[in-house]
Amino acid sequence: MKTLSDAHSGETVKLKALPNGTLRTQLVRLGIYEGMTVECLQRLPGGTVVIRNGRSQVGIGKQLADAIHVSPVEEQS
Repeated sequence: MKTLSDAHSGETVKLKALPNGTLRTQLVRLGIYEGMTVECLQRLPGGTVVIRNGRSQVGIGKQLADAIHVSPVEEQS
C-alpha cells in the first residue's frame, strides 16, 4: 500500500488510514483525518512531506508520513 512518504510534489492523494493512538488524535486536531483529500506540496530533505489541506499547510515528518496510508486521486478534467 502507498504511504504519504511515497507521494510526489504536486500529487493529490486521499488519506486512507492514520496511525492509532495519540498520533491519530493530534492529526485530527490539526484537521487531518481519514477520507480527506490533500495535496503534496513539497518533499523536504530528511523525508518531511508538506501537505495542503484547504488553505492550511502542514509539515509531516518522515516517520509519521510512513505510517499514513494513501491512495492517488485521479485528476478530473
